[in-house]
Amino acid sequence: SHSQWHQPTQPRNQPSSSGMAAIACRCGVVKLKFSADMPSHTCECLCVDCYDRHVWFGEVRGEPLPEAKAFADRVKPISVHYYPNRFEVVAGQDKVKFSKLRDDVGCCLVLTSGCCNTPMVTDHFSYGGAFVGVYPAICPTVDITVGADENQPEIPPPLLRCWTKDWPEEDVTKLPANPPGFWMNGIGPDGPLFDGSPGWDIAFAAWGDLAAKPPPDAPGTTIQELVAGSADAEVLGRPEGPLSHKFIRK
Repeated sequence: SHSQWHQPTQPRNQPSSSGMAAIACRCGVVKLKFSADMPSHTCECLCVDCYDRHVWFGEVRGEPLPEAKAFADRVKPISVHYYPNRFEVVAGQDKVKFSKLRDDVGCCLVLTSGCCNTPMVTDHFSYGGAFVGVYPAICPTVDITVGADENQPEIPPPLLRCWTKDWPEEDVTKLPANPPGFWMNGIGPDGPLFDGSPGWDIAFAAWGDLAAKPPPDAPGTTIQELVAGSADAEVLGRPEGPLSHKFIRK
């Protein structure tokens, strides 16, 4: 039923014995620790930009990511995990920088490690400053063990499948029915016009509720505070992928 998507599934238990969730760049120099032990919610993303971020990182490290191939083959969307926008830079503060695929207001701003160019944490205006995104294929969590037994929490199942019109419809229909997917049909007089598969509006409202929550009162900083104290973001000059629904609907 659609009601199951109204709120993301919560972890079963309190923080795991090894503490809050943390991520590290691929060379281990930059390390971030979040103010929660688990994502608040997750999504599947079909947008060309999330895909290109994975392609770009594969080019940087000289080895393609299997997740990028799975996306290109229309086998599996990109997974994104969202954590509260309050975290500590516990190592490598001087290596923190920011990047964007291109100079576009719709592009995610990404906290990137200057040592090995790992995209670590993403920000987008739709997050409302409440949470940040992490690509687990690029930056898996360290210091926690998930789901090994019933005493440990589980990753919440995807709340939404985002930007489904960036894939051919025949490929989207091969994916499981849940989570519900949405897309943008254009811009109306009052802003973006969205539509989606059954249940998308309920899940979309739940996303909005999460984006309206202020960052937790916990040690650390927000991504906006880090951006304010850093140099301008590096623009990577990556054009928007030709399969973007933005081009098709024009």
